Amino acid sequence: MHQSSYRDILKIRGFLLLWTGQAVSFIGDQFHFIAIMGLLLYEYNVSSVEVGTLMVALSAPSLIIGPLAGVYVDRWSRKWVMIVSDIIRGILVILIPLTTSLWQIYLIMFLVSSVSRFFFPAFNSALPNIVPREHLLKANSLSQTTFNASLVVGPALGALMVGWTGYTMVFIIDGLSFFFSALMIFRIHLLEETKTGRGGAKEVFAQMKEGFTLIRRERPILFVVSIFSGIMFLIGGINVLLLIFVRDILGMGIVHIGVLSGFQGAGMALGALAVGFIGGKVAKRSLMLLGTFLVGSFLALFGVNLHLIVSYGLMFLIGVSVSTLNIPATTLLQEVVPDDIRGRVFGVQGTLVQTFSIISIGWESAVASIVGAQTTIMFVGLLCALLGVLGKFFPEFTS
Repeated sequence: MHQSSYRDILKIRGFLLLWTGQAVSFIGDQFHFIAIMGLLLYEYNVSSVEVGTLMVALSAPSLIIGPLAGVYVDRWSRKWVMIVSDIIRGILVILIPLTTSLWQIYLIMFLVSSVSRFFFPAFNSALPNIVPREHLLKANSLSQTTFNASLVVGPALGALMVGWTGYTMVFIIDGLSFFFSALMIFRIHLLEETKTGRGGAKEVFAQMKEGFTLIRRERPILFVVSIFSGIMFLIGGINVLLLIFVRDILGMGIVHIGVLSGFQGAGMALGALAVGFIGGKVAKRSLMLLGTFLVGSFLALFGVNLHLIVSYGLMFLIGVSVSTLNIPATTLLQEVVPDDIRGRVFGVQGTLVQTFSIISIGWESAVASIVGAQTTIMFVGLLCALLGVLGKFFPEFTS
């Protein structure tokens, strides 16, 4: 069978438009992230508790809105869900320079995150309607590569823009990037099935339950969601530990944290490209478990390493491993979940991932306060690697 190339994918007009819009929006998001962190750290001089409040504001919509948003993504036109979501997010981001207090920033970020709970299930659900099944892995690989590349160049460019033009212009640029994405999506001719299912709250919650039911019933879907949930339970709070590790153990400042993030982003970009090339030759579930094992192994090594340069290399390898896990998982869901319920499944998955991430932050912080961040990172890494090994014995793996 002919192995699709990135050139083949970009010849699909709908995907080219979608990818172009997302590429611009990804860069805008990194500008936005740097500007928000700059405002909080240097203009408002926030404490760690206040930064945590922002993290809660960003995470809460996944828990509250995620499954419900998936129901409406399956009811409405996914194309117009993405367009309206981009327009609303663009307007909200442009309003940030008009804020006069922290709670207003938290509110806007909560609203942006809430709208995103509609956009991302719609995006993941619409992609199989744009890209033929045999090209899905390559399309997800290219999309993930683009996102990861934005993690490498976006923060640096965003910091330069903040220094050159100030915060206001950076937020305006991010807002315009959302509008550009909406315009690109508007130009896509998206074939969608006629949507049905109007009704009151009872029917909405019944349809939301269908997402959970399908996950429990279909073994390939249960495998993906179980592995993802297990991983997020183990490493969902790892970034908090890494910050403490770099500051207290390696004795380095914020610049080196940024460099570590850049190495991870570069690794994720390279990993996404590699998955695009080899993904058609290796079973997706096997790639997922390989990625899980490698993420855990490199994290454990990171926990015992005390050399900064080696830390950069390990973070790069962790990034490669993350892509080896993420891309096959997303592609597998897109392939096996029926079109009319795809939004609900992605909504439920997002909710579970975010829930276990928050739980992870809690238990890892508690353990780290007793045994230290370094030991906790090593312990979490070993557990994650073990999950990658044991996952092959799940009944869902061979189904």
